[in-house]
Amino acid sequence: MTNIRLFFTDLDDTLCPVGQTLPQENQVMLRELSRAGIETVVVTGRSLYSYRLSGIEPFGVKYFIFSTGAGTFVKSGEEFLPLITNHMQIGDVAAVGEFLAGRNLDFYLQKSMPDNHHGLYFQAGAGHEDFHRRSALYEQFLQPIKGLDGLSGEFTQIVVIMDESELGIVQEIQEKFPLLSVIRATSPIDKRSVWLEIFAPSVSKGWAARKLADYLGVSMAQTAAVGNDYNDLDMLHEAGRSFVTEDAPVQMVRLFENVPSSQKAGFAYAAKKLLGL
Repeated sequence: MTNIRLFFTDLDDTLCPVGQTLPQENQVMLRELSRAGIETVVVTGRSLYSYRLSGIEPFGVKYFIFSTGAGTFVKSGEEFLPLITNHMQIGDVAAVGEFLAGRNLDFYLQKSMPDNHHGLYFQAGAGHEDFHRRSALYEQFLQPIKGLDGLSGEFTQIVVIMDESELGIVQEIQEKFPLLSVIRATSPIDKRSVWLEIFAPSVSKGWAARKLADYLGVSMAQTAAVGNDYNDLDMLHEAGRSFVTEDAPVQMVRLFENVPSSQKAGFAYAAKKLLGL
């Protein structure tokens, strides 16, 4: 008999391979988890808009954490109702933007939730290839800016696109803006480029998971989590029991229990472990 009451799962390449339908084995285990009284929570870097585009409908999932922890929503019928949302202070957005522009980095300023698929973008020079790919996907929702003067409104996060060779900038950002949350993820588009997300203080998947557990009256010792990328790290550290897919970055594979990749229904494998099957 398991003591787990909440199971937090990353979405892309964890619960479901990107661009594919949800594996049948995972749907079956979502039902089994529900029967066992375990609430599955989808925790994703996607915005609500992007999640809707995916067409993924995991059985029985009521709670969703979007944008790497910036917003927690409860699904009621076809609606997603906000429980917790966060946005950055406009002064922080402007200061970080000026810093990034000064380093010739491409970045986006994403509007407040749930409409954070809308935003502004700054392109340095020719622009990063993955920056162009992402911009093409959201072209109708983006507006270019040349600078940060007169910036106004509310923004959920700043997204910076770079190569791994440019990661030295992360330490600079953390030292200059020590209160902000800076989280690395791998591009879901080219599977190679680095997407660096900057949020209001404390925001992360792990922070949002703990907030939701508190809201539901569940101890973190009664939670489990599964993920596959850097932005899942703090969630995996927070949970009482954690799994990573076998194709996760090497340092993560060494830290947590391993399950098969999303192509082999690794979520179902983790769920069976939790249920003792």
